[in-house]
Amino acid sequence: MSASPAAAVGRNSPCPCGSGRRYKDCHGSVQPAGTGFAPRPSYRPDGPDWRGVDEAQQESLGRSMDEALAAQNAGDDRTAERLYRGVLVVAPDTHDALHMLGVARWRSGDLTEATSLIERASTLRDPYPAILKNIKSLRRARDARSQRGLERLSEVALPLVLPLLAGERGAGAGSDAGDGRRTGEPLHIVLGTTRIDSDIACVFERLVQLLAPWRPLAWRYDAPAAGGAMRRLDGAAGMAPVGGIQIHVGLECDHVEWLDRALPRRVVVAGVHASASAWLLGLRRVALDGAVPMRAIFLTPGQASHFGVRGPCLPSLVTPLPREGARMAGRVPIVGLVATDQGLESTDRVTDLLLQRSAMVTELHRIGLRVAIRDPGRLRHRVGDLAGVRFEGRADRPMDAFLASVDALLVPPRGWAVEGLQPEIGLALSRGLPVVMLDSSIHAPAAGHPGIHVVGDEAAAIRTIAEWSRSGVPVVPIDARPRPQAESALADAVAEALSIGPREATP
Repeated sequence: MSASPAAAVGRNSPCPCGSGRRYKDCHGSVQPAGTGFAPRPSYRPDGPDWRGVDEAQQESLGRSMDEALAAQNAGDDRTAERLYRGVLVVAPDTHDALHMLGVARWRSGDLTEATSLIERASTLRDPYPAILKNIKSLRRARDARSQRGLERLSEVALPLVLPLLAGERGAGAGSDAGDGRRTGEPLHIVLGTTRIDSDIACVFERLVQLLAPWRPLAWRYDAPAAGGAMRRLDGAAGMAPVGGIQIHVGLECDHVEWLDRALPRRVVVAGVHASASAWLLGLRRVALDGAVPMRAIFLTPGQASHFGVRGPCLPSLVTPLPREGARMAGRVPIVGLVATDQGLESTDRVTDLLLQRSAMVTELHRIGLRVAIRDPGRLRHRVGDLAGVRFEGRADRPMDAFLASVDALLVPPRGWAVEGLQPEIGLALSRGLPVVMLDSSIHAPAAGHPGIHVVGDEAAAIRTIAEWSRSGVPVVPIDARPRPQAESALADAVAEALSIGPREATP
C-alpha cells in the first residue's frame, strides 16, 4: 500500500481518537497510584454518538473503547477490532470506534472495509485533518493496488496482443507489419504528446536526424506554426500526418482525434517511458483498435523481455566517446550517481525511490566513500549535508564532464517500465568506468559484460563498490568499450529495425 497508519502514538502526539488533545492528556493518561487523584473517567464521545444509551451502558462502552485503543497502540489489532465491533453493536454511530476500527482493518490489509468504515465515520463529524489524511491515503493505497493488478494483467496480455496488432492472426496469414516503404509513400515521424521529457525528445530528434536520407515528414505539437523542416501537429486545424508509414515516438497521444483521419498503411511505435498498461492503451490508439498493422519497437532487449517478447529493438542512439587509453586502476574515491526521475508519474513511486536512493547514499557515506549525484531533485534535501557528498544540476555541465569527475557509476533503482536511454551508462563505459546496476534494469545485459556489474539488490551494489574501495577499481578493457559507429551505418541499422526499407535514391 502507498501509505500506512502509525503503529504507535507518542505521548505528545495528537490522540488517535480524534479529540484534538495530546495522547498523554486523553487516552494515554496515567495516574500514579497513591496520589490521591480520582481515576480518569472512561472514554466518552464528544458528539451525540451514544444518545439513547443509558449511563451503565456508556460506562461499559467507555471501558471497551479505552481497552481497544490501548490494545491498538500495543500492536494488538485483533483484540482492538473485537472491542470496537462490540461497541458498534450497541452504538453503531460511535465515530471513534468506526475510525479506529478502520485503521485496524487498514493495517491488516483490508483496504475495502477500512475505506468504508473511515468514510462512514467522516459523515458523523465535521472534517478534521487526521481523518481527511487517512481517507486520502486509503484512496491512494486502493488506487495503487488496483494499478498493480492492472499492470500484472497487462504484462500477461501484451505478448499476446502484439502479434495480433501486427496482423499475424493465424498460421499462414500474411502481414505487412514488416513491409518496407513503397515507392512514393510518405514516411512520418510523430511526437504525439505535449508531455515531452529529454529522453523522448532525444529519441525523436535522433530518428529525424538519422532518417534524413529517407526524407521523412517530422511532426510535433510545439513546432512553429509555419516554416522550418518540422511540421506542427494540430489535429483541430487539420495539420496532421496522412497515409504512408507513421512512426510514433512515445505512447501518449494527447489529442487523438486526428488519428481517425491519419489513414496510415502501417504504424511503428517506439515506447520510451511506459508501463505495460500504457503500452496497451497507446498501441490500441495508434493501431486504431487493430485496423492498421502495427510494429512495436523497444529501446533494449531487456525492455522487450520484460514484456515477454524478443524485440525488435533500436540500436543504441547514444554516441559513445572515442576509445581512450587504459585508466589507472585504483581505490574508489568518488561514486557517480545520476538520480533523474524522468518518466515517473506516480508520486508514491517517486517517494519510494527517494527512500531507496537516500539509504544507498547514506550507506556509501557511512563506509567512507565519496558520492557525486547529478540531477538529484528531492534527493538533495533527503540526504542533507553529508561530508563527501556533492550535488550538481542537469544544466551545470555536460554529462561527460560529470563522468570525468568520478571513478565508478552506480545506476540507482528505477522502475524498469519508465527507464529511458540512460546515456550515462554508455558514456561511462566509453571512459572505462565500471558500472553497477540492478538485474531488473532494462539496460542489464543478458550475457556477461566486463564493464557492467549486475547485482540483485541495493545491498549487493554497495558491497560490490565497498570491495573496490579495498582492492581497487576494475578498469573496462578497451575492446569492451562501446565502439563509435558511423552515422550512415547507424542510420541503416535504425531503418532495418523499423523495417522501412532502403533509403531513397538521390534524384
